[in-house]
Amino acid sequence: MSAPILLGARILIALALYAFLGWALYLSWRALRSQADLLAAQKVPMLNITVTPPDGQPQTLSLQKADILIGREADCDLRPEDTAVSARHTRIMYRHAQWWAEDLGSTNGTLLNDAPLRTATILVNGDTIKCGYTLYHIDLEEIADKTL
Repeated sequence: MSAPILLGARILIALALYAFLGWALYLSWRALRSQADLLAAQKVPMLNITVTPPDGQPQTLSLQKADILIGREADCDLRPEDTAVSARHTRIMYRHAQWWAEDLGSTNGTLLNDAPLRTATILVNGDTIKCGYTLYHIDLEEIADKTL
């Protein structure tokens, strides 16, 4: 008589355990989905760049892209008429609610505020990037809402 009771108790405990695990997985999935929706809806702020070529007039551009490539290749966003700039020279990217700059292994290197850019670095308002002989003055748009 005790064997059927023990078997019933084991089945009930197993069902309760599986129900608990299912509920925990569902809640985890819902939280991850909510976080993914928030990150997907995150707006990339406007980035104003004043481009000063070595022998030309400064020109201010307003860009709202998460990845901006500087180089001479056709798919680059900023293509200076500067032979000292590599095909894919520098990347400016928006990650983790901040603008970053990174040298892409260019031949002549990238300078950030007259210092060599060796690793991806966070940009602040007023920074100057130099690729070849062309200067890029960074003007960051203020982000009104930084909630994640």
